[in-house]
Amino acid sequence: MNGKNSAILILNYITWEKTVECVESIMDSFSIEIPIVIVDNHSPNDSYAKMKEVFEKRAYQNIVLLQTESNGGFAKGNNFGLRYLKEKEISYAIITNNDVIFTKESINQLFAPLEADDGILLVNPKIMDADGGVTTKPYDYKQTLKEWITGRPDDKCAVLDENTVSKIYSFSGCCLAVNMQNFAGIGFFDEHTFLYCEEAIVSEKANRQGLDIVYNPKAVIVHNHGTTTGKNSLYTDKEFLKSLLYYLRVYENMKFSLVGIWAIMITKFTLKAILKKYHSMEGYFSCVAETFSRCWQLTWKGTD
Repeated sequence: MNGKNSAILILNYITWEKTVECVESIMDSFSIEIPIVIVDNHSPNDSYAKMKEVFEKRAYQNIVLLQTESNGGFAKGNNFGLRYLKEKEISYAIITNNDVIFTKESINQLFAPLEADDGILLVNPKIMDADGGVTTKPYDYKQTLKEWITGRPDDKCAVLDENTVSKIYSFSGCCLAVNMQNFAGIGFFDEHTFLYCEEAIVSEKANRQGLDIVYNPKAVIVHNHGTTTGKNSLYTDKEFLKSLLYYLRVYENMKFSLVGIWAIMITKFTLKAILKKYHSMEGYFSCVAETFSRCWQLTWKGTD
């Protein structure tokens, strides 16, 4: 590819140093000066100013630095950048977390299937950790409710050929390449979620419109997972539950069973709290109230 009608979109929140590392990996792994659009999702620190200073000092000519007026979450922050790319008539875009490092040929390999087949919505890479292990395996089926609740896969994923591009159903949102026309056609990301379930929603939209999601194992990236959202956080569990309830109501047409699912998940959170799995218990009662309010709204009032 020549890179003239492609771009890379990076979403930054607080950890601007990771964004700089991500940009450096792009420069090192891709010989073409591809446009890189960085969206700072209204970080409460000086991320925007720091990145502006670094990139100006290094005289990068291919970087556009944008900032949202508020932090609306993963979907809204990425959509802010995607609308910018649409206005620039970009055909293909890589959407990536800032804690991703690109390896040699990974960018070419992410774009290649899109250029070969207009029926593809997005391409997912092979995702490794810093020690060389595979962190996230793609699913070739829709996740079950049991998997959502337990957080554990049913181990029924097909073994995919590591030498060829394969169709999949579910994918990881940490890094993906999209056909911009197709992605705009499904409305980009659904902004009703703040964190989590974005992939499930996109997969369902793609399935309904007959668009393919594929996995290309020749595109290899390293993902330092968890640097932006943290682990064992009551806040992230709360956001996950809110997004899950929305996904199940809107895309799986569940209604009255949402109350039971909410009760199961809150019990799970309570057990984690008792076992001191959380770093802090601050916000526990607000978590219960806020997620129940969301459950009630989706059950009885529909979506907003």
